[in-house]
Amino acid sequence: MTVTKKIADSRRTIVVTLETGNKLKAFSKKNGLKLYEAIDSLVDVANENEDFSKAVIKLTKDRAKEKEVDREIFSQKVGKLPSALQAKLKSLSADDLAALLEKAGL
Repeated sequence: MTVTKKIADSRRTIVVTLETGNKLKAFSKKNGLKLYEAIDSLVDVANENEDFSKAVIKLTKDRAKEKEVDREIFSQKVGKLPSALQAKLKSLSADDLAALLEKAGL
């Protein structure tokens, strides 16, 4: 098996937001790094450096709380809409709903 084949077989797809993906690409490109190697290194630093790890955990939990608050507010607002409009919103795909919210400035 070739080295290239080994590297390709050892990779896994992960899901990140477009914004995060763009940030990761920009970071790795700016520093002349391969994206997968930069991600490997970030994970290693998080596992080896307790302060860095704590900062990542705190930021992650803070963001999760913000999203939960946003979800609750959104849910309350949707609950006040007429039932026909609620049904229409539920029938939208995630992408269509995101585009609609973006267009509304939300």
